[in-house]
Amino acid sequence: MNKRLKNEVNKYVKDLIDLPENIQQLLDSVSRSYDAFEKLEKTSKESTKHSVTENRKMQAAVHLEATQKIAHIGTWELDLSILDDLNVNPLYWSDETYRIFGFEPGSVTVTNELFFEHVHPDDIVLIQKAVKKAIEFGSEYDIEHRIILKDGTEKMVRERSSIIIDSRSGKPIKMIGTVENITERKEAEIALRNNEVKFRALIQNAADGITVADENGIMFFASESVYQLTGYTPDEISGKQPFVFIHPDDVEYCKQKHSELLQKPGASMVIQYRRRKKDGSYIWVENTVTNLLHEPSVKGTVANFRDITARVEAENALKQNEYRFRALIENSTDVITVMDTESRVLFASDSIYRVTGYKPEELIGKLSVNFVHPDDLDAIRENMQTVIKNPGRLVTTKYRRLNKNGEYFWCEGTANNLIKNPLVNGIIINFRDITEQTIHENALKASNEELKKSNNELDRFVYSASHDLRAPLSSMLGIVYLMEAEVTQEEIKEDIKLLKTSISKLDGFINDILNHSRNARTNLNITEIHFSQLIHDVNNKLKYMTAGEDDIKILAHINDKIPFYSDPGRLNIILSNIISNAIRYSNPDISDPYVKIDVESRSEDAIIRIQDNGIGISKEYHEKIFEMFYRVSNKSTGSGLGLYIVHETVEKLKGNIQINSELGKGTIFTIKIPNLK
Repeated sequence: MNKRLKNEVNKYVKDLIDLPENIQQLLDSVSRSYDAFEKLEKTSKESTKHSVTENRKMQAAVHLEATQKIAHIGTWELDLSILDDLNVNPLYWSDETYRIFGFEPGSVTVTNELFFEHVHPDDIVLIQKAVKKAIEFGSEYDIEHRIILKDGTEKMVRERSSIIIDSRSGKPIKMIGTVENITERKEAEIALRNNEVKFRALIQNAADGITVADENGIMFFASESVYQLTGYTPDEISGKQPFVFIHPDDVEYCKQKHSELLQKPGASMVIQYRRRKKDGSYIWVENTVTNLLHEPSVKGTVANFRDITARVEAENALKQNEYRFRALIENSTDVITVMDTESRVLFASDSIYRVTGYKPEELIGKLSVNFVHPDDLDAIRENMQTVIKNPGRLVTTKYRRLNKNGEYFWCEGTANNLIKNPLVNGIIINFRDITEQTIHENALKASNEELKKSNNELDRFVYSASHDLRAPLSSMLGIVYLMEAEVTQEEIKEDIKLLKTSISKLDGFINDILNHSRNARTNLNITEIHFSQLIHDVNNKLKYMTAGEDDIKILAHINDKIPFYSDPGRLNIILSNIISNAIRYSNPDISDPYVKIDVESRSEDAIIRIQDNGIGISKEYHEKIFEMFYRVSNKSTGSGLGLYIVHETVEKLKGNIQINSELGKGTIFTIKIPNLK
């Protein structure tokens, strides 16, 4: 009886044998119906269960295909039932595997031979060894290799596989695996690796020092360039706060800036401070700090600092120069202004207030010519045009300028065109008050004119008086010579001799005055000099001095092959005075008195050397003998003007004279006169 039916009947009847036969037959019929129903029910359930399973399998396949497509990961299976030759073992590819190898799904028959045709030749051995090892040991493998598509494109793929072992025989029956296109990832890795190498090279070879610190300010990275800048190695920097390397006077400032930066993720700031080097010295650095604590790849504040010591020192020097320059300008007695080409004031120093009574701001933008005396305007405008046309050339002028009280004062101005200089871009004019100076100059000029007039009148008087005196003296001397020829008494002859000496002395004095006057008031008369003739003329003029003294020899040695030019009249004065002195002060105690004259003319000058063996001059008088009216002793017979006139005449010819004399041994005068050709 059907089990289900029997369980129901047993609820009411303990033993079926006790039932009537006809009831038992009915139950048998019902039992068959139960069996049929249960069979039908079972068939229905099995059918339903199969349908659900197939549906789930279909959904899983669709899901797998979509997943493979999205992930660019294909699957494959290799049947290992035949192990004699792997090349003939059946191979299965998923649709995505087809796509990875460059085929449309199902467009080609998949074989091991097809697979290896698309593997890069250099990677075939690698794959074969991996497959062989996996089959032999039932292990997995995970390798990367290259494949070549039919269009020649290379791809990098990653293959992972696993072996399925038959549980009963223990032999491998399948190799299943995945193939993943990792070309883009590999390219990205290579690019990332290259960038990392490049980045590291840039970091390590950068001129800037680079450090990274955590949120507590502890540095956990330092570039090699930090050593070049500070002398500290990266290891000596790491694990320390940057503040220990900062100048004590700059620590609070840097801490404040660091605190501000921590409140601004992604922000940057630039600060300047002094950083200590390992040798104890300090350098100025410019530090650019960026807050990248929020960046997972950094998690720190990145600091780039560079040595700006030279720049800071230059800036400080520039500031000091600027302060010094400004102090000089503001405290200068001169007024400094800058104007444009229209004479409009662009800048005026504070000193303009002391000089003119105007404050700088009262003059800015106004025309400078409005403050110039009307009588000086034309000259100022002409000078301004000269300045504009000649950049860099200083032009100085004197003019009268108006002050705030309405009065004019004399000033001296210097203008310089610096319009093309970008630091100035204008015409600089410096001027100062020279009113008092001008008054003194005008007074001095008037005095000089008056003095010049008086000197000229005195010179004319001296010349006229001396000239007029010489005529009667010459007449007197002529009469004395007549008397000397007629008189026979010795006493009278002595008196006449004394008279003749006095007249000659007075005539010589007057002649000296005339020579001095001519030398002072007449210009040079340049002509070619013939020294032989010049010395001959001088000797003829001095013949009267040697009368009765024929034993004094005048010797001349002249080398004048090179033409020489000078003033013959003044050379005559020089030679006459020196030679006449040599004759006058000859030594009476020697037997061979002489005067030697050596002349050598050269292209640039002439050297005249006059030597005698007279009484000589003591060295203590050498510096005084060229002074006016100076005589060595009361025994001197001259006027005291001769050597003074010689010195003045030599200077007039732009030459020089030297004396070398020793008492009792004679004198040497050396004169150098320039060739005025």
